[in-house]
Amino acid sequence: MNIVQLIQDFESTDNETRSVAEGQLREAINKDPAALVLACSQGLAQKDLTDILRHRVCTLMESTLLQSANGTDELWKSFDNETRQQIKSNLLGTLACPNDEIRKITSNIVSLIFAAELQPNEWPDFLNTLTQAHQNTDIKKSAILTLGKICNQLKRKGSTLDKDLAELIFNGIFQGMQEDETDYNVKLITAKALDLSLTLVKLVFTQEVLREKTWKFLLSLLPTQITVRSSSMLYNV
Repeated sequence: MNIVQLIQDFESTDNETRSVAEGQLREAINKDPAALVLACSQGLAQKDLTDILRHRVCTLMESTLLQSANGTDELWKSFDNETRQQIKSNLLGTLACPNDEIRKITSNIVSLIFAAELQPNEWPDFLNTLTQAHQNTDIKKSAILTLGKICNQLKRKGSTLDKDLAELIFNGIFQGMQEDETDYNVKLITAKALDLSLTLVKLVFTQEVLREKTWKFLLSLLPTQITVRSSSMLYNV
């Protein structure tokens, strides 16, 4: 399935071309969502794909996972293991995309998949990839945001984290709290990720040094646009 061509046909001004594409997409969503999601991930892996088309592919992939009648978890678990591994491999590369909107949608997709796989953990190296120190600013922003969204998905499902996993996630988000971090957007995303994850990683604040560093980071944001949420989070740290 050439998903890029299918999307281009779907947006065609030619009525017949568009109608055929609509039917093919509808059939894929209803009869073979695994092939559709895999094709989307393969489309995202194309280096020469324009940002507009990459955004379209991301949106289609996310909506396919979210709109399943049986729920995202059951849909994802119905895919065979080889398909799941290929999709995840392709998604990791898209997290490094320089386009903010594409990274946001990709982090949504990744968090949905990770939450579906946490029990049992079928993606054991993923958190280590996200939580390692990243020199590339785009990758750092994407990793921090994804960690926050993973926590948010788990919270929505009523899941909890053990202390080791909470510390690992918090340390990944902590990348954006370093005193030498000068990128305002990294700080903004870090504040958002902390807000999304606070309920699940709060148990790490039994460690005085982490609590103090988090307080210091949030206080440093008070004179900025992030003031309202920072003030609220200070009461929960």
